[in-house]
Amino acid sequence: MKEKLVCRVFSVDLNICLCSLNLLHSAIMLITSELGAEKELVKELKSISCVTGVYEVYGVYDVVAKIESSSREDLKETCSGLIRNLKIVRSTLTLVVI
Repeated sequence: MKEKLVCRVFSVDLNICLCSLNLLHSAIMLITSELGAEKELVKELKSISCVTGVYEVYGVYDVVAKIESSSREDLKETCSGLIRNLKIVRSTLTLVVI
């Protein structure tokens, strides 16, 4: 009798695992840009390594960005040091995920 070998493939979303273990820190930033600079801001945000998602939106804010980092200090530096200091950013509202 022949034996059948079955190979099963699976993947794990590492971000979900790290978040549940409090090893990954996340924030959502609501950003208002200078008039007409939305596309440029999206491009600049996508070039920042900790920024994992960027969405151009309509409404009070122009762009929503998701930031993830392995430490709270890196998260703070990305939000306060990098993004808020971009010349085309008018204002931000940062929501830290708990």
